Amino acid sequence: MVRIVIDEREKVSELPNLIRELGAKVEFAQLDIGDYIISYDCSVERKSVRDLISSIYDGRLFDQILRLQKEYEKAYLLVEGDLNEIEEYSENPKAIYGAIISILLNTKVKLIYSPNPFVSAQLILILEDHLRRKIGIRAPLLKKKKKGDDLYEQQLTLISSLPGVGEKLGKRLLEAFGSPKKVFNASISELARVKGLGYARAKRILKALESKYGEGFKIYQKRLEDIEE
Repeated sequence: MVRIVIDEREKVSELPNLIRELGAKVEFAQLDIGDYIISYDCSVERKSVRDLISSIYDGRLFDQILRLQKEYEKAYLLVEGDLNEIEEYSENPKAIYGAIISILLNTKVKLIYSPNPFVSAQLILILEDHLRRKIGIRAPLLKKKKKGDDLYEQQLTLISSLPGVGEKLGKRLLEAFGSPKKVFNASISELARVKGLGYARAKRILKALESKYGEGFKIYQKRLEDIEE
């Protein structure tokens, strides 16, 4: 039987029941990343049009997308609802369109559009069927973490999320400074001395750590507006 693991927060939606009615086994779990796990290497982040708009404005979507593509080889953003709501509920619709294009161009996440939950249920099960036929195996959907790895993974994820760092440089930074706190407190010259980092990346890191919250998104919006003009 087809099995889909769904984030507990999706219980309020009708989509899990629709998936169940189409013959799949539905299991709920507290997921840190993604909303619907289709296979061991595939997950779907589901957004209503209104949630898409709000998550772009508060910066939540970009964080979710980056984490999703890091954890899963095949990652999808499912946008569900009436796309006309973008024009209706967004003060700057072109900024929303620009953010979507940015995700498609700069990440490996693919976009799926659905007009309603019933179509979403069918799309998810068709996706599962295609992946199963291609892979030919049924692997555990939830990845098991080794005991004791949680703190290490948290620290590495924290440092790897810094501008221009990634996992490889994240490990070097932690090895060089000993803890995330010491990395954050390091001067630009201390950061630049880490092999492979350099002054330019060190400068970007300091700017990200020292800039006022929300300032980066305002700059991003301004760039979009300049492009539109």
